[in-house]
Amino acid sequence: MSERVTLEAQKRESTGTGNSRAYRNEGLLPAVIYGGNAAVDHVLMEEKVFTQELHKEGFFAKLFDIKVDGKNQMVLTKDVQFHPVTERPLHADFVRVDEKSKIVVSIPVHFEGKEKSPGLKRGGVLNVVRAVVGLYCSPANIPTHVTVDLTTLNVGETVHFSAINLPEGVEQEPNQRDYTIANILAPRLEKAVEETADEEAEGEEAEGEEGSKEASTEE
Repeated sequence: MSERVTLEAQKRESTGTGNSRAYRNEGLLPAVIYGGNAAVDHVLMEEKVFTQELHKEGFFAKLFDIKVDGKNQMVLTKDVQFHPVTERPLHADFVRVDEKSKIVVSIPVHFEGKEKSPGLKRGGVLNVVRAVVGLYCSPANIPTHVTVDLTTLNVGETVHFSAINLPEGVEQEPNQRDYTIANILAPRLEKAVEETADEEAEGEEAEGEEGSKEASTEE
């Protein structure tokens, strides 16, 4: 489990689109904290500090202590809204969590043993189907990542969720099957998949152009 990070915040006196825009112009990010049988807190935090954490791996599975008026609130990030063009964070939602409760979190997958994999040695291509997996655990047991071992994986072989060695107290997200995490494609197959995708994209583009011509003729 990664070390909890404390984010300083202050109570937000005004809400609304215009006020939020003014706050962002001052380098402050509007946010809300809810849950835990407590009132919703409308807060502001330094956008620069928040963005630094946002760009770190496993951000949405990381516990934060948000300090408001001298009191820490343990939270997980529930959602972040971004500007559609600049991708600048515009607003964040945090949910309070309890150390005794169990929650579902999305955890990044790391792959090891690539240099020993017989399939990759033969020129196969690693096809990652799931870069993150859903886990069910208490906040105290949230892992920073899970590991998939590719050491014995050959061309055409697949590794499933059940191959992951989960830490104690951590389970797969409820009601999920033993889905595929990754497989190794033969070089020609991988190339064929790319070519098929390119052909489909070209076909859709041609259909779009044909549709535009027909629309122009009708006009």
